[in-house]
Amino acid sequence: MKEISERIFDLLKKQGKTQKEFSAFTNIKESAISQWKADGTNPRAENLAIIAKFFNVSSDYLLGLTDDQTPYYKQ
Repeated sequence: MKEISERIFDLLKKQGKTQKEFSAFTNIKESAISQWKADGTNPRAENLAIIAKFFNVSSDYLLGLTDDQTPYYKQ
């Protein structure tokens, strides 16, 4: 099972988004995001909803509970 951080970096690459854009949208420092990649650590639980919104995926997808990326909220 992939870690949350692995899914985040996969999504950044697949969606053609930058860490800078991700940081600006989520208000998570770029240094923290870089640390996830370097250390293989994961974001705080309270950030999952905003991260899911940025990528337009479900929180369950980020958590590795499903491979279905479909978000639960309506846009």
